[in-house]
Amino acid sequence: MQKYSTLVKRECWEHRTSFFTVPLLLILFVALIVAFGEINIGSFSPFGSRGNNETISIAQIVANMGSDQDSAMRLNYILYLIGLPFFCIMLLLMNSYFLGSLRDDRKDKSIYFWNSMPVSHTETVLSKLFSGLVLIPIATIIAVIVAQLLVIAIVYIRLLLNGDDASLFFGNVHIFEVWLAVGINYMAFAIGSLGMAGFLLLCSAYSLRPFLFSFLILIGLLVCEYLLTGQVNQIVMYALVKAPIVTNHMFGNGLRDAFQNSSTAGIDSINISATLSQHALSSLTKIHMWATAAFGLLLIVAAINVRKYNSSE
Repeated sequence: MQKYSTLVKRECWEHRTSFFTVPLLLILFVALIVAFGEINIGSFSPFGSRGNNETISIAQIVANMGSDQDSAMRLNYILYLIGLPFFCIMLLLMNSYFLGSLRDDRKDKSIYFWNSMPVSHTETVLSKLFSGLVLIPIATIIAVIVAQLLVIAIVYIRLLLNGDDASLFFGNVHIFEVWLAVGINYMAFAIGSLGMAGFLLLCSAYSLRPFLFSFLILIGLLVCEYLLTGQVNQIVMYALVKAPIVTNHMFGNGLRDAFQNSSTAGIDSINISATLSQHALSSLTKIHMWATAAFGLLLIVAAINVRKYNSSE
């Protein structure tokens, strides 16, 4: 266990930008979005019924919030929406990390040093899987929480300056419900991402140009799928690309429908987390979700064996 902990610390040290710097920059980015950004709210949303494709300033939403229940409920959804840019950047960081994780030590020949250490290839690959699939998302979620608390503080100060009853307002802000929804969506994301992670780790273990190699392999698999089934964008794209995105609300998928349903039913303290988690919970019951995860585990085993073979040459 101590060896595994040391390997994970090594990953954090070697990839400080992905684990620490980028989340901090994203907090600043969200602060700018709150100050200057706009939301296309459509015709029906938790922000009220408006014309099609109408945009509204986020700062305007925050500025117009009173101490009433409706304003508090709007803030619950704003707090969740704050995480969307974080999670999109997180996915890019994960892809970049996985593609380079098993290539870099072969490229700079440090793999021979690590081969002399009492560390197995399985431990090395699993530490990289854990770092990419758990640590990067956790660092991102922590940054999201900090950004959410920053927005809450801004609203709180504004209410105090306006002489409104802040305690009544925050009695209807269910930040823990929002965090629960983020956690449930992350769980679905992590399971759905095993196929993508295994594929990228295998490409990184095999090729010194994993980005180009993974792109060519993906194109080849899509062509084979089309020739065999007459369809494309079904099996291969779902397992390797779409599953991390379409199985949850972390990237905005299905949020508009969730907003519309909750606006129709009436938003209350019970369905904040339920509304934002129902798609993820539904995905966890689908057989193709778990088939993708099993396929990803097979690819990870393949990546371990390919790394063993390459390091012995």
